[in-house]
Parts: sequence; structure tokens; C-alpha cells
Amino acid sequence: MISIKNKYSLLFILSVFVFQAAIILYPGWREDDAAFFLIRLKNNLFGNALDRFSFENPSDRFIPFYYFGYQLISFFTFKPFFFFLYNLFLSLSTLILLQIIRIKLKLKYWPVFIFLVFVPGYADSFYQIVNPEKELIFFWCLFLFTIMTLLDNESNKHRSIILMFISLPLIIFSLFLKETTFIILSTFCISLLVLNSKILSYSSQQMRISTAVKYILYSGVMLSFSFLVFYFIFTGNPSDKETYHYMLVPADSIVTRIIFPVKALILYAISDTLLVLLLPTLFFYSVYQRIVLHKEIFKGNMIKYVPFIDACAISALSLVAAYVVLGFHGFRYLLPAYPFGLIALAAYLQIYFPIIKKYFKTPYIFVPGILLVILLINSIFSAIN
Repeated sequence: MISIKNKYSLLFILSVFVFQAAIILYPGWREDDAAFFLIRLKNNLFGNALDRFSFENPSDRFIPFYYFGYQLISFFTFKPFFFFLYNLFLSLSTLILLQIIRIKLKLKYWPVFIFLVFVPGYADSFYQIVNPEKELIFFWCLFLFTIMTLLDNESNKHRSIILMFISLPLIIFSLFLKETTFIILSTFCISLLVLNSKILSYSSQQMRISTAVKYILYSGVMLSFSFLVFYFIFTGNPSDKETYHYMLVPADSIVTRIIFPVKALILYAISDTLLVLLLPTLFFYSVYQRIVLHKEIFKGNMIKYVPFIDACAISALSLVAAYVVLGFHGFRYLLPAYPFGLIALAAYLQIYFPIIKKYFKTPYIFVPGILLVILLINSIFSAIN
């Protein structure tokens, strides 16, 4: 029998799905960059992948599989409905996969994952087609699902091989959809390998990583560095004033180089409060408790997933740090980090929420808590708007 609490939770999740279906399928084409990219999809199928591997016309962007799914759709139809139907499929699949991963980790706070719908970057990405983040977040959720299934020891030998070969194309396509993807992939794979090593891990915090998982992690590291080699070979001079980076962040002096990252940090703190403010606070506090105070903060089923949870936090925070340092701000830029960030955030909240609730009236928790609530409400209204 399903409890009353779980029934209301399920009803809320279904209502969110229906809400998405009603809104995502409604829009038509907007008169922006979509027209330009749709013409490219229509007249030059996969041309972006072929043209990028050229020394004759080097560019500072290296995204051979840009709009991969939309290129496939444009081969069969060009009606807006089917493009937005693809968006809906990616959106619902992402939310379902996140809930499955949450259940495997036995995390309680399922609304943390549903809040993804009310992040401005989510709305900015899924209600248009001129960006790859919606495909990236789906690929990362599927990648994490394969890792979790293999870590759960629920897979037999044949299923493990299938999951291993599914993960490799996900890694490759993700790398070539967005240049910053290598940051998430390399930090996650390296972090999980290092944190699970005998040197750093406590005996109670080591996972039983199968050969298939190790193969995926080592492959991820090698593919990340291979991507960097390709990037430097097939792109132009990064110091050129006509490059994409310079046009977005024209830092001609030390002052401007400081201003752009600070501005990006403030804007991200407003639009992505969970990743930029709450996650690093809980992560570094957990590190302090475990390393300085030598406390065992994880309990129950989460103990054996400690390296996985910390690796998720590190990879999410690495992407946040990269965009802040670059001085780039865009609502959708941090979206690929959310599957990793929300998993870690839900785990840390499961540990610290009872303590936060107990000492909420103290100034050092009450004031930041109220500010966080205000920013989250602003995020919801921004996304709805």
C-alpha cells in the first residue's frame, strides 16, 4: 500500500509533468537566433561536425555535435511541434531518471529534484532550441543512472557490458556538444577514483567498484584530455580580440578581469542559489567535519556511496567555478551541473536539515536561511515568467 504522504508526493510530481507538457508544447518559433540555426539544420545535416575538423577556417568554438538530436529531427520533419515534443521527452526523462537515482541512493527530499523545473536556466533552455544544455542534462542523468546501476551490484555480467557500452557514446556526445563538458567529466571521474582509493577513504567509506565502472571512469578521463588536445588543434588563437571569449568578456585590464568574475558570481548566486550558495556551504562544512573534527556524518545506506556523493558535488562546483572565473553568465550555462549538484545537495540536506531545523532561530542560520528562501522564491517567479 502507498502511504498518504507518498500519494501526495506522486500527485505533485504528476502535476508538474502535466504542467510541463502543457507549456513546452505550446510555443512556436521565436524570432531570434533560432531562425539562423534552423536553416543550418535544414540545409546542412551534420555539416557542423564535418566542417569543424578543418585547419583552413579555425574557430575558438569546438562543438562538432551541436544540436545533434534536432539535426536528426530536421531530417524527417520541420514542424515546431516535433521539436518541442523532443524537448518534452528530454525534460520528463531527466526528471524521471533523477527520481530513480534518488530512490537508489535512498534520499528523502524528492522536492529538491523537482525544483529543477523552477530554475531560470531550465526554463531558458527547454522553451527554445538554440542551446545544447537540454540534451546535456539528459545525457548526464542517463550517465549517472548507468553508474548507479553498476554500483548497486544489481547488474549481471551481460547487463554490465551493455551499460558500459551505453555510457561511452553518452560521454563522447556530451564532450562534443559543449566545450565546458570536459570539466564535469574529468572532475567527476578523477574525484570518484581518488576518493575511493585506499589512500584517502576510510574503510567504511569505500565502494565496491566493478571493473565496468573503472573502465568507464578511466575512459572518461582519457576522453576528456583527448578532447582538450582536439580543441587546441582545431581552434584559433585564444588571445585574438575577435574570439567568442573576448567578445563576451573584453578584459583589457586587471580591474575588468576582476569585475567580470565578480559580476558573474553575483548573478549566478541570484539565479542558481542552490548550486552557488547552498551546495558549497554544505559541502565544505561536511569536509570540515570529516577531516578536521574526524566525525562520521553519513549514516545508513549513504555510507557506501560517500565517494560518489562527494564526486558529484566536486564536479558540479567545478563547473560553477569555471564559469565564474571565465566571467560568463547565462541562465542555462550551469544546467548540466544540476544532476550532479542536486544529488549531492539532497544527500547533505538529509544529514544537516535536522540540525538546521533545530538551530534555525540562531542568527547565523536564520539570516542566511531567510535570504536563501527569498532567492529561491525569486528563482521560481523568474522561471515561471
